[in-house]
Amino acid sequence: MRIKNYLAFTLIELLVVVAIISILATIAVPNFLEAQTRAKVARVKNDHRIVALALETYAVDRNSYPPNKRNNEYFFELSNLFYLTSPISYLENVNQRDVFRIGLDNKTYEYFNYEDWAECVGLPDSKHKAWGVKSYGPDAKDNYVEFLEVRPTKVDLLYDPTNGTVSAGDLFRLGGSTLNKNVNM
Repeated sequence: MRIKNYLAFTLIELLVVVAIISILATIAVPNFLEAQTRAKVARVKNDHRIVALALETYAVDRNSYPPNKRNNEYFFELSNLFYLTSPISYLENVNQRDVFRIGLDNKTYEYFNYEDWAECVGLPDSKHKAWGVKSYGPDAKDNYVEFLEVRPTKVDLLYDPTNGTVSAGDLFRLGGSTLNKNVNM
């Protein structure tokens, strides 16, 4: 009588392998999601850098930044800055979607002209020619508007990755003759 030797895994060995794979998955998935957020932040910063170059080139040619006088708003959509694409193409496309707003309202980055803002809120003539470009940041909330509504309490306006990848705060890029160049992120 001949005994057959089957080469197979036992149930215990299979359960151990499944347990090891599940432990590795619980470690890998959060790291993957954090890497996606860091990649989106890097993309926003690069898009802001490209827009900054277009705005500064526009300012060299026209001695001012594109206006944003429209309904007394502080910020307005970058897609409305047709000045940057016509008649001279400073920027190839102003319809760059804010990756943190995709799925919410698919809007573009927001633009801010300090001179126009000062006039809208009734400040005396400003000698500062400055601009800002804003993204909602990983929390996908407009922290600037939140700050205006609840000023007495502390609201983080600027995104800081040291507070966690999906911490509160918006991504800003400021330029021109801003008072504090260190805010330029």
